[in-house]
Amino acid sequence: MPALPTILLMLLTVLPSRAADHSSGTPETTIWFDTPAKNFTESVPLGNGRLGAMMFGGVNDERIVLNESSVWSGSRQDADRPDAYKYLPEIQKLLLEGKNSEAEALVNAHFICQGPGSSGGTGDGQ
Repeated sequence: MPALPTILLMLLTVLPSRAADHSSGTPETTIWFDTPAKNFTESVPLGNGRLGAMMFGGVNDERIVLNESSVWSGSRQDADRPDAYKYLPEIQKLLLEGKNSEAEALVNAHFICQGPGSSGGTGDGQ
């Protein structure tokens, strides 16, 4: 795995050249912003679930928040939930019915990592 500064350099090298090319992509797959994001919820996500970045945009100053899953947790976890997919249809059904609390309970019971993970980590890797 490349070091974090190398990943940042790759992002900064590749993204501006792609962003300047208006012909690469269709209107359905291209997002343009007139102003930089003011906060995290306005920023644009980029990543694959394990390695990610939130791009805030800007011409003179760019803010990029990076996240890599092994750095984030704060404690040991078992994130492999091989039977989680079995609960997805029921979760989707509950959400469409507006039963968010019931859907959230199923997500918490079957999708969230076993063990303390990020929510219960002490930050010392113990």
